[in-house]
Amino acid sequence: MPNDEFMSYFRKASQYLDNNEQKNVQEKEDKKQPAKDTQQDKHKEQVSQYLAQYPNVNLDVLRNLNELKEITKQPKTDEPDEALAGIEQRLGMPEAGETLRQERWGRTIKCPECTSEQIQKLAASEQKDPNIYRYVCLSCWITFNDDSNTEMETELPPLYTWMLCWYLFGCTNSIQYISTKLGLDHSLVEMMLKYMQKIFKAEKPLTNFLTFDEWSNQYGKTYKKAIKENLIKKEVLLGRDTAETPADTHEYKKQKNNYRGPNPKPRS
Repeated sequence: MPNDEFMSYFRKASQYLDNNEQKNVQEKEDKKQPAKDTQQDKHKEQVSQYLAQYPNVNLDVLRNLNELKEITKQPKTDEPDEALAGIEQRLGMPEAGETLRQERWGRTIKCPECTSEQIQKLAASEQKDPNIYRYVCLSCWITFNDDSNTEMETELPPLYTWMLCWYLFGCTNSIQYISTKLGLDHSLVEMMLKYMQKIFKAEKPLTNFLTFDEWSNQYGKTYKKAIKENLIKKEVLLGRDTAETPADTHEYKKQKNNYRGPNPKPRS
């Protein structure tokens, strides 16, 4: 997915971004065009910086993980049918594999035998599963997979079911609901959840994975502020005062004066 399409997706994460492309009077738009282009360049630069944090993750998968985390950040309910539909729409085997990697390894893959961080991913020709990566430890020279030395390695139940169970737990505390939707025994679901909480060292999905919105708040603090200020200025220039712009502010008066033109000369 090209960066401009990816940017379009991420714009939905902010209420200010959806309205970033305002339809202005043509002559005013022409005057504002250089600033608009500069602002868009800044947005694209921030998206590029975010993507650099996950260089080995497919863009479609990264987009889906962003949306999956947003789903699980909503308040839990006893029967999250709408959340389940959203999860099933976005969770495939590529997302299941990437979720396992993000939860188990995070930014640093460690050898399950010697805990060395000197790890190398094997070539594509040596990979057995496109969604579960195979590695070699450059310290002890063993080979291992993302799911090595875990209960998920047996594929009973399959990795997809493990991850669906994990995401559902981010939406509900009802073990009965999860077991019913997965078609698994209540006690098995309890075991799976306790096990994932233990090996992932987390109470909910994707705790250490940053969505673009979270990353921009943490590392790109000017992201939303700059967009919000730009929109306020455009609204004022068009004569549509916004509730978020107090009428007695210096910026408001400045923009209104620019829009109306110079003050008329007093009558003699």
